Amino acid sequence: MAVLPPWVLEAGALEDGRQRYVPVGAPGGKGVLPPVFKNMKEGHLALDPSGNYLLLANARPLCDCPSRAVRLVLLLTNPVGLYAEYVYLLDEVGAKVAGIAWPEAKNLLVLETSGQKARLYRVNLNAGEDIAFSAWDEGGLEERSPVPVRPVAKVLVAEVPLAEAWGLGAEAPDRLLTVAAGKLVRVQLPTTLW
Repeated sequence: MAVLPPWVLEAGALEDGRQRYVPVGAPGGKGVLPPVFKNMKEGHLALDPSGNYLLLANARPLCDCPSRAVRLVLLLTNPVGLYAEYVYLLDEVGAKVAGIAWPEAKNLLVLETSGQKARLYRVNLNAGEDIAFSAWDEGGLEERSPVPVRPVAKVLVAEVPLAEAWGLGAEAPDRLLTVAAGKLVRVQLPTTLW
């Protein structure tokens, strides 16, 4: 399983221990993120198992509007730069991405929370429309309804009664980890994911 250090995510910026990466046009670092990410307040990172791609997901829509659109940005790790960008649709307005994990090449996992429930999805990036370097890369996507591009496909894997879960890690093909109410929680799945 790939580990994240030295990658650190702050509001609107990404660091790898040597360099600080920011949205294009923003001061204080090398501009590699889509410009709209200057509005990111919280998010998540996941490395693919090879360590060649880093996924950045904002936890909530990048606007102050009722929206379900969250962006999944895929960066090359060496040299660091924008590779692709996809749209992930939350189940409902007000839900959030609570964590992402990439334990196996074809299994990107997204933990989505709303109220007292957490839902785990397997996500297929290849089934979405790459919007990097497009008009939608510049913003406005979150405010459009219906979304004018094809979002990634997601398949429900499990639903658990967890309020305010945060973070996601894969301990084994049938066990995941998250944090809820300040405690580490192990989620045992009914089947293996890979």
